[in-house]
Amino acid sequence: MVTDAVYSRVTGTTHIYLQQRHAGIPVYNAQLQVNVNREGRIISVNNGFLPGIAQSVRTLQPRIQM
Repeated sequence: MVTDAVYSRVTGTTHIYLQQRHAGIPVYNAQLQVNVNREGRIISVNNGFLPGIAQSVRTLQPRIQM
C-alpha cells in the first residue's frame, strides 16, 4: 500500500513509500521506497519488506512483550 509520495523541487525526484501489511495489519518498520526521476525512470529502490512473513506470524493479536 502506498503511504506517501514526496516530490523534491530541487532534484525533480519523486520518492514513493509503500508499507508492507499482513492480514491488513501494517508490519512495523517494513517499508519499500522507490525513487523516480523527473523523466519517470526508477533510479533506486530501497526494500525493507520482510519476505515469507505469512510463515513467520504466529498470531494476529497484538501484545506487549516483557
